[in-house]
Amino acid sequence: MTPRRSGGIALVALLVGCVGTPRVSGVPGASPAPQVPWTPPPDALERAAAADSSVQPVVPAGLGERIRRLTLAEIVDIGLRNNANTRLAWANAQSAAAAYGSARGSWFPAVDGDVTAARIKTVASQGRTAVEQSVLTPSATLSYLLFDFGGRSGRVEGARQQLLAAGFTHNATIQDVVLQIQVAYFQYLANRSLLGAQRTTLDEARANLEAAEERRRVGLATIADELQARTAASQARLDLQTIEGNLQTARGTLALALGIPANLPYDVD
Repeated sequence: MTPRRSGGIALVALLVGCVGTPRVSGVPGASPAPQVPWTPPPDALERAAAADSSVQPVVPAGLGERIRRLTLAEIVDIGLRNNANTRLAWANAQSAAAAYGSARGSWFPAVDGDVTAARIKTVASQGRTAVEQSVLTPSATLSYLLFDFGGRSGRVEGARQQLLAAGFTHNATIQDVVLQIQVAYFQYLANRSLLGAQRTTLDEARANLEAAEERRRVGLATIADELQARTAASQARLDLQTIEGNLQTARGTLALALGIPANLPYDVD
């Protein structure tokens, strides 16, 4: 292969690479291989961080000091304000209402206005002086559709039915979100109560272990009794850790239903 031909192949490869992977803010727009993660540009990371910090959960002002002892009614109120499903359903209802209003506009006449301005200056000739004058030509057009074989009324009625469907969907979404919040709320309370009961069980298991060790020391119990008590204490400790994990999971599920960050320092009354 001649040096000229190899140089041409390298140039073609460079052009293909530039066309295939465009750069975004100084970095390649895609990862070089399927197994290699893509590295985003620093400005994109900064904008994403700024967007995340600007989105704050909507908590009523009167609940700021009660954030650690919220009642069921208060968390339902917070959830309906922040839940993504309710906001999406409400936005769809607003969009359907706007579409219905736009469709109803076809029943009104359309008025188009136009004004044409012109500046004219004549040339002095045959003893006449030059004259400048401005000419404004206004025009207006009024059009109204009298009959279109029911097409206009059909479009308006279709937009009306879509608006009604969006409103009913919004109401159903509110009911679903309320149910989701209540289920998560009672699951969280149940796990919190189980955690308290399991702590009592663990204290009793530790007391039984101490008693079994003392009985074995004085010769009133065998090593099997002590090992059985130790196993019961270990099982109680494991159950406590499991319930603690379930409690944190239930708390995260409730925070997700409320539309607030899981690390927000809130608690229920």
